[in-house]
Amino acid sequence: MKKNLTKFILGLIFSVGVFTYIILSNGIDKFKKQLLLLNPYWIILAIVAMGMYWFLEAIVLHMIAKSLGADIKFRDSFKVTMTGQFFNSITPFASGGQPAQAYELSLNGVKIGIAGSILTGKFIIYQSVLTLYSFIILIFKLGFFKTRLSNFTHLATIGFIVNTAVVLFLILLSSYMNFANSVVVFFCRILERLRIIKSSDKLVEKIEKQLILFRDSFIVIRSNPLLILKTSILTMIQLLSFFIIPYFIYRAFGLRDSSIGNMIAAKAFVVMITSFIPIPGASGGAEGSFYMFFSLFFGRNIIGTAVLVWRIITFYFNLLFGGLFTLLSRRETRIQGI
Repeated sequence: MKKNLTKFILGLIFSVGVFTYIILSNGIDKFKKQLLLLNPYWIILAIVAMGMYWFLEAIVLHMIAKSLGADIKFRDSFKVTMTGQFFNSITPFASGGQPAQAYELSLNGVKIGIAGSILTGKFIIYQSVLTLYSFIILIFKLGFFKTRLSNFTHLATIGFIVNTAVVLFLILLSSYMNFANSVVVFFCRILERLRIIKSSDKLVEKIEKQLILFRDSFIVIRSNPLLILKTSILTMIQLLSFFIIPYFIYRAFGLRDSSIGNMIAAKAFVVMITSFIPIPGASGGAEGSFYMFFSLFFGRNIIGTAVLVWRIITFYFNLLFGGLFTLLSRRETRIQGI
C-alpha cells in the first residue's frame, strides 16, 4: 500500500507539473479568462455523462451479481463500483480496483469465488466492448488520424493488441482449468522463491478451491446469452457516455466545427493507449495523449484549459466521489462490527 501511495503521489506531482507547464506556457491571465468563459450548461452535461458512466457500470455489476444468485442491493452495487473507481485511480494499471471490489462484495455476503466471477465477467464484457469500439474506429478513422498525427499507427496498434490480449487471457483463465492451475502454480512458486509466502502448496490448494467456484459461476454467465447481450449493450452506452465528455467540453468553449464522431474516436484511442501506462491514474500519459489527440480540435491556445477540465471530471471526480463512497463503506462496516 505504501508503494502504491508513493507512486500515486509521484503521479499527482507529475500531473501538476504538466498542468503548470501548460498553464504557464499559455499565460495565467488567459487561462483564468478561458475558465470564466466556459458555458456551464455543457460542463454540467459533461459531469452528468461521467455520472452516467458510474451508474451504468453499477447496473452491469448488479445484473451479473443477481444472475449468480448474489443477494445484494443496488445501492451496495453502486458502492462497489465507486470503490473500484477510487482504487483504479491510485494503483498502477488500475490493478487495485478489482481486489477492493471483491472485498466490498464479500462484506455483502458474496463468496470470494463468486465475487471473482462477477468482476471478471464484467471486466471481460467491458474489455470486449472497448476492443470492438477500437476495432471499428481503427477501420473507419485510421486515415483521419494517421495523416494528422505522427506515430499514430504504432500507438493505436499497440493499444489494440494489449486490450485484445487481456480479453483472450481472461477467457482462457475462465474456461480452461488446467491452464488456470498452471498460472496459479507458476506465480505461487515465484512468490515462494521471493520469500513473500512460506508455502506455495497451501496457497495453491486454497486458490484452486476458489477457481472451481469461479469456473462454475462463470459458466452460468457464459451460458446466459441474454445477460451477455444486455450487459454488452449497457457497456456500449457506458463507454459512449465516457467518450462523449470531451465533446461537451469542446462545446463549453463555444466551439462547434469539429465532428462529434472524430472526437469520440479520439477519446477511444486515448483510453486504449493509456490502458498500458504503469502509473496510477495513467498520470502524465493521460494528459499527454489527450493533449496530442485533442489539439486537433481545440487548438493550441485553449487545449491546456481543456486538458485540465477534462482531467478534473474524468479522474479527480473518481478520486473525490470514489474516496467518499469508500470511506462511507468502511464507516458502515465499523458500525456494524464486521
